[in-house]
Amino acid sequence: MSGDPGRERTIGLACGFAAYGFWGFFPIYLKATAQAPVLEVLCHRILWALVILAALTWQQGQLSEVAAPLKQRRVLLVLGASTVMIAINWLVYIFSVVHNRTLRGISTKPTIC
Repeated sequence: MSGDPGRERTIGLACGFAAYGFWGFFPIYLKATAQAPVLEVLCHRILWALVILAALTWQQGQLSEVAAPLKQRRVLLVLGASTVMIAINWLVYIFSVVHNRTLRGISTKPTIC
């Protein structure tokens, strides 16, 4: 992205605030989906993230740039391992929020640490 550094900084700050805002409200969303199994919520997160990122990559005409490295065995192994670790991280996070196991969880009843 080339252009005015001031504009890029403004866009960067806006994206940062949006990311922190989404992250801050995500536990409220997870509480709203507490009736669904934790693993199902994680699977939906993975599936819809894949769909959205694939659509954005296709729209920008970068599918070949993403697909090329995936033909290398080592790249696939590293990406597979990191994917599993991120999925475990999200599974623990979702479980913690849904079951009031966070430091300051959204709960109507007090919890004892």
